[in-house]
Order: sequence, then structure tokens, then C-alpha cells
Amino acid sequence: MTLQTPFEIALYLIANLFRVFVLFRFVRCVFEKKNFDERTEILLYFAYYILNSVCFLLIHSQIVNLITNIVPLILLTMLRRGKWPIRILAITGIQAAGMIYDSLLLSLEAVIDMKSVFIDSGAATSVATFSTVLILERLIGTDKHKDIHFAYTAAIVSIPLLTIIVGLFTMSYAQYEAVPQYVIIECAVLLLINGIVFVLFDVLNRSHQQELDQMHLREQNRAYLHQIELVEQEQNKVRYLRHDIKNHLNHIRELAKNESCSEIISYIDEALGTMIRSGTRCDSGNPVADSILNLKLSEAEAIKAEIHTEITIPKELPISAYDFNIILGNLLDNSIEAMKQCERKVLYIKLKYAAGSFCILIRNTYNEKALNRKAGDGHGLGLRSVRSVIEKYNGALDIAKSNGVYSVSALLCVSMN
Repeated sequence: MTLQTPFEIALYLIANLFRVFVLFRFVRCVFEKKNFDERTEILLYFAYYILNSVCFLLIHSQIVNLITNIVPLILLTMLRRGKWPIRILAITGIQAAGMIYDSLLLSLEAVIDMKSVFIDSGAATSVATFSTVLILERLIGTDKHKDIHFAYTAAIVSIPLLTIIVGLFTMSYAQYEAVPQYVIIECAVLLLINGIVFVLFDVLNRSHQQELDQMHLREQNRAYLHQIELVEQEQNKVRYLRHDIKNHLNHIRELAKNESCSEIISYIDEALGTMIRSGTRCDSGNPVADSILNLKLSEAEAIKAEIHTEITIPKELPISAYDFNIILGNLLDNSIEAMKQCERKVLYIKLKYAAGSFCILIRNTYNEKALNRKAGDGHGLGLRSVRSVIEKYNGALDIAKSNGVYSVSALLCVSMN
């Protein structure tokens, strides 16, 4: 499009401003932020917009236009963390994507035999690039972007695509020559709508992040409550031991006075047997795992579950007690809750560490009908939090149901070095 009239220049300036805004979001998505004032960064991008626009309007050279597009933008990426090869690759890649969109949209004009101001001004290319950045934020952006449901992202991405269609059919050259000011206003409004989509996407991200934070806070409170229960359990054991040992020693003293050696031996054997039967259910040597498992296994025994354990883990694991509590606590809570609805209650737990991998396997019987009824009431509550913790250790979570057995397996990558 040859820029000859003030209306054409205004249309270009509006489209180029949106393009720079899209590039700013692209750089924010790809590169991590340094300790740098964001307002200064925005001012520098505005200076880039002015430089690029002035050079395009005054120096009619494709080479100069390409240089003023790429070089300043690469320099602006220095405000953020990243390696030089990545900076050059990312910026040339997004510029190449813009050129490809240009070619595709111009080809579309030729196919439908309709010239559109929205395409020739570069506005449509900026909107197409905008949709690409939205997808990139979903795929490689921050965790809060990644956690947004894909359906929401697809709905938002559809807005710039629909914008291109609207601009193509409502901003023809015939309309532009008749009422250029209306076409410019329409272009500005369409680009403003897409800018608002960016803002709404951020609002959705923040809302989603607040929901995740609240969920993590609830899980943290649950973990603390588990720790309190464990402390109370240990204190009760000490209290009972003090009380019982006094009575035991008094009885043994009376037997010793009467020189009843055989009765003393029988009494001690009986006491030892009782201690073995009522002792800890799990004694792997790992205090964090043992405390959580003993608490949950006592709950499983209370509902008369048949328990099988296979624990082979070292005394120390590079997993925080808080994360351990979230994983085992939630998984075992769900297992115990599911077994309450079964006639035959069987619980199998396997924890194994080998070659930098920590494996967790929990199987339990369940009542499928009861589980389906409870599905809408929060069955499996906490699995989302469990998955989040496992992903922090570059792990994976797998859930399977077969023949009345509910199986959850998790793999965490943890190095002992």
C-alpha cells in the first residue's frame, strides 16, 4: 500500500503501534525478566515504534525497513535474560512469521479477488501475529499461562482470526475511497478489541493463579494438620508408655520379690509380643515417609483394610516434607475414602528409590458406582495439587481403573547428589 494521504499514514501508524505491542508481548513470553523497571522498558519500545515508523515513512527502502525492524528489537531483548543465539533466533523467527502471514493474506486477496485496506496496511498481519503470540504464551509461557484450559485459549485465539475476516470484507478499497475516516476508525476499533483481549487473557491468568494459590494454601493447611496429628500421636505414645511402664515395673518387682522367675519371663514375653503387634506399621528408616504412612495406615486399619506395603527408600530423600505430605497424604486420603464404600478393602503401597527415580504406586479396591456418585462432589480432591508437586520434580502421574482396583502411580526425578 503506497502511503500518499494523511488517512493512509494514520492507518499505518495505528497498525504499526499494535504490531509493536504484539512484539513486546512476544519478548515478554520468550525471555525471563531481569531486575529492570517495566515502565522504562515500555518507553524504550515506544521509542522503537517511533524509529521504525519514521524510517518506513521517510526512507522507502526494504533493507532499511528490515534493519530497523530487527536490530533494535534484538537490542531490546537485552533487557531480559537470554542467550544471544536464542535472541537472534526468536526475533528473526517472529519477523519471518510476519512475512509469511503477509504472503498468505495477500494470496487470500488474490483468491477472493478483493483488495482490503486492512490487509495492505499490515493490520491483518499484526492480528495474525497476535494469535501466534497467544498460542506461544499457552505453550511456552509461564506456568500460569500453561495451566489455562486449552478451550479458553482457543476461544481467545479465535477473536483475532475473526478480526481478520471482518477486516477483509468490511474494509475494501471502495469503502476506503468513499469514507476513509470510517475505515480508519474501524481499523483502530478492531485493533483495540484485540488489545483488550490481551488484557482479558492476563485477567484470566491472574484469576486462575489466585485459584491455584488458594488451593495450595488449603493443601498447606492440610499438611500442617497432618504434622500436628503426627506430633499428637507421638506425644500420646510417650504418655501411654510412661503410664504403662510404671505399672509393668511394679508388677515385675512383685514377681521378683516372690522369686517367680518363670512368671517374670512369661510376663516380659507377653509384653514384647504386645509391643510388636502395636508397634509402628512402617519402619523404612525415612522419618518423613514413616510418619505419614503410619498415620494413614492407622486410619486404613480403623476401617479394617487389608494392607500390603513394599517400602525400599533411603533414610533421606531430596523431597521436602511439605511436598511429601501433599503427595502421600492426598493419595492415601483418596484411597481410604474409596475403600470405605467397598465390602472388600485392600490397600497396596509401594515406594521405591533407584537410580535417581522415586516411584510411588498405590492400589486400592473401590466401588465404581459409589465413586461415580461422588465424582461431582470432589472425589479425588487434591490430585491437582499432587500433580503440580510431581511436575515440580519433573515427574509424571498416571491413574488407571480396572476390575474394581484403582491404581495411582507417580514417578519423580530426584538426585541424591
